[in-house]
Amino acid sequence: MAIEQPEKQAREELRHNADKYFPDVPLADWNSDKGFADLPLFGTIGYMYECYARYISMEYTDGQTLWEKLFDNNAVQKDMFNVHSTPKQPNDCHPQKEYPQFDTLFGPEDLDGGMAGSQNKAIDMMCAITDQGEGNSAGIKHYRRTQLLRAVQPDYRESDEALKLDYPAYDGDGELAASRDAAARFHSAAFDHYEHFQEISKDILHPKVATSEQLLTWEQWHAVAGNQWTASMLINEEYDAASAPQDILTPDDVAGALNRLKSE
Repeated sequence: MAIEQPEKQAREELRHNADKYFPDVPLADWNSDKGFADLPLFGTIGYMYECYARYISMEYTDGQTLWEKLFDNNAVQKDMFNVHSTPKQPNDCHPQKEYPQFDTLFGPEDLDGGMAGSQNKAIDMMCAITDQGEGNSAGIKHYRRTQLLRAVQPDYRESDEALKLDYPAYDGDGELAASRDAAARFHSAAFDHYEHFQEISKDILHPKVATSEQLLTWEQWHAVAGNQWTASMLINEEYDAASAPQDILTPDDVAGALNRLKSE
């Protein structure tokens, strides 16, 4: 939860260790022998992205930025959100873009060999991520190589219509029903991740619903005498052990693993 909090709040809480959690860029004493394990403990996800933006914007003595040196027009891209696909098997489809107002890939017009257009596109993608709650996108926008030509920022929120199609739900008879996943994501889009975590924390500490509907943490649930995971909790009436896939763990195996996690 801490890494999702607003940067101003995080900086105040970590002010005595600012050098550790909010390091300057370029990172001190960094060299080619260092790797992932040597990276600092960024105070917020937003600041991590800001460091990323600062790095790719650094200019070398030859006048090129790091982005220009690394950008590859032929690099493979994978779209996680706006992919459009048809079903190959039941429930395996993604008929509409989740973020129709925002392009999540580098298009043909962005393949400029690392010039201003592609770098600005990368910065906009970082802003879209941090706008969801991983920090403030305002600081990252300063690293665009040209100013925005429009006053209104791209719409980084999900499409309600697309979510309903991409995440369908069904009732007990197999008929289409209102999608709880779509409702949860769309109607809460105005709140960032940190605000969501705060609300969940309040619900756990000060529940306003019946005991049977209260949110419980893993530790709280296991603290109740007799609470143990069982195979029956992980299956429904249609489960058939004889026809179930043999290359994955059985419900009994999974239940046992869940209980051992607590004991460890």
